[in-house]
Amino acid sequence: MRPEEWRDIKGYEGVYQVSSFGRIKSLARDLPRKKCGIKKLKTRILRTAIKGGYDSFILCKDGKHHKTRVHKEVALAFGISGTGVIDHYDHNLRNNRVDNLRRVSNGDNLLNTAQVPNGNNPARGISFTPNKKKPYRVITGRDGYLGYFKTLSEAKRARARSLKLRNSKPHPSLFES
Repeated sequence: MRPEEWRDIKGYEGVYQVSSFGRIKSLARDLPRKKCGIKKLKTRILRTAIKGGYDSFILCKDGKHHKTRVHKEVALAFGISGTGVIDHYDHNLRNNRVDNLRRVSNGDNLLNTAQVPNGNNPARGISFTPNKKKPYRVITGRDGYLGYFKTLSEAKRARARSLKLRNSKPHPSLFES
């Protein structure tokens, strides 16, 4: 296993760093205050919040705040280049290690969501939002938004009916439980 490597976050050099393990560090510095002089900040590892299944955090510089996601900063700092979106190899949205990230096209990323068993996307074209009365939302390519459903099986049936109406073969994940 490689040792943890720290690199500056672009635009926040000397203020924040990101590690190859997907951790964020606020560096020690003197912070000028308007009324009471200078506040001395110590180096510390930041806690992240989970937004949409992803680890996210807030960067602050010169009184301005910027919300961002950990995997995006890891990819930028460690040179995961290319076009498209950042994908997690193991489909664990909270595993932000540099060796678990890659760039893929939007289409490839959508195909990967069908493989996530208990993630935010339990089947292709169906997204899951916890803490709602109807947590399953169905979206199809041509038909657009089909609605919200109480159970995954209802959502899969609605998507299968939509695909059947347009004479397409439904994706195999629609019939998996």
